Amino acid sequence: MMIKRVIQDVRDIGSNLRLAQESGRTTGEAVVSELTQTGILSIFLDNKDNTNRYDILLGVDVVIEAASIDPSYGWLLMAFGLAISNCSRYLPEEARTRLFSEGVPIIAGQYQPRGRAFKSEGGYTLSGNWMFGSGIEQAQWVMVGFLIVEDERVILNSDGKPLIKVGVVQAKAFTINQGSWDVMGLENTRSFDFSCREIFVPEEYCFDFNLACTQKNAHQQLSLLDSAYTIHGAWAVGAGIGILEAFKFDAKHIIRANESSSLATQTGIAEGYGRALAGLLSARALINELIKSSTDNAFREYQSEPSDIFQISGTFATDQAVAATDFVMRYIGTSGIRGASKIQRFLRDIHTGRQHMMVSQRNYQSIADSLLRC
Repeated sequence: MMIKRVIQDVRDIGSNLRLAQESGRTTGEAVVSELTQTGILSIFLDNKDNTNRYDILLGVDVVIEAASIDPSYGWLLMAFGLAISNCSRYLPEEARTRLFSEGVPIIAGQYQPRGRAFKSEGGYTLSGNWMFGSGIEQAQWVMVGFLIVEDERVILNSDGKPLIKVGVVQAKAFTINQGSWDVMGLENTRSFDFSCREIFVPEEYCFDFNLACTQKNAHQQLSLLDSAYTIHGAWAVGAGIGILEAFKFDAKHIIRANESSSLATQTGIAEGYGRALAGLLSARALINELIKSSTDNAFREYQSEPSDIFQISGTFATDQAVAATDFVMRYIGTSGIRGASKIQRFLRDIHTGRQHMMVSQRNYQSIADSLLRC
């Protein structure tokens, strides 16, 4: 029952988005207002004491649903959900209790360690410039990655790699660069660059990023990176389904020049639609199977590193979304390139999402290399 209610809430928010945008509100404003009222973000909480367990399969379903309605809506939900999940899992207890004492706040940010910090009494003095802060205008708290500098040298961890910390800071400490999000797609995420100068971050509001990338949670055996790859994959699946749904609606009515029947009645097009849908459903099945099988490590023979197979899931899902987009644009004609068309927006959003650092053809190679060299 809870799953049906949450999915319906996600759909209702999507239905209200167009009205909100027409009234002059940004997608971020509308989404955050609705998410707060419905309490959907609470599904991403993952407390260490197991009083609230984040069901990532539900998270996958929610992000797919939102992205199929509007890719920017899905992207914001994904970004907020990941931040909430990671803060509730990895922050020390004192900070975690304070952060969630009055409900689930909006948390945005960027894990890339573009900040530099010096050790101070009880914490760190931090400065930095970060990019792609999805939803940062609406955030109450911001997560940022940073390196610790001592005597002009970056501190290393026990593996000889830079020690990456993630700090969680009140959003008012940051300056948002409002002119920094001039992009071809996902415009409505308003993922502005942001910065801070010499702010204090208490130690209890930080966690070790390197450790979080390898440490599994107790009930689903997923690390920070595992969760991120699967949710990014979910976004791609949803966006791909969204462009196919938009095509299906238009195909019933469009008869292109020099043709005698609608797109929906042409055999070759129907086959292409079926293949595109099969690819997306396969990507969704892979994501779900990886999550369900994580506790028994069923795919260990395909991994040289802990997150290898999860990397493939995110990239494969994105490839299927791009393939669905290519199919649609092969047949839709000029109606799909007009500004009011959902199809042109999905096209731009999917190809923008494809550029994310988590999506890379190297992810296939990382597994194949280990298998071929056995």
